Amino acid sequence: MLEFDYDAERATERTALAAVIDNRLKMFRRGQSRYAGMLGRLRESEPEQSYRSDRETQLAMDVDAACASMNDEEKVVCRGLSEGKTAFQIARERGCHRSRIERIIGRIRKKFQQRDLQAWLVAEGA
Repeated sequence: MLEFDYDAERATERTALAAVIDNRLKMFRRGQSRYAGMLGRLRESEPEQSYRSDRETQLAMDVDAACASMNDEEKVVCRGLSEGKTAFQIARERGCHRSRIERIIGRIRKKFQQRDLQAWLVAEGA
């Protein structure tokens, strides 16, 4: 126990012991308060993150792999599709015929199907 001098004329041993316990409790409470404040600051400083399931993480990795295997032309078409553009709109922007864009979409679709990513494919008419 902590060494504590007390004046017997001014206080009893019981009063002195209560003061020691009171001080220890105050120290403990201050420590808890500092810890809670630190946790609060950490929570505030953390960027919002969306935590994915293992399945979602694997799907995202597969999509990344499919996109990495695309040539530049396929990437441009894929980007246009992801922006909601039609094959006709992409063809007009690229200065080529719509059938060329549709062939590229077919190649993109095939790459996604090879990786079992049908859920990520654009609707047939797009």
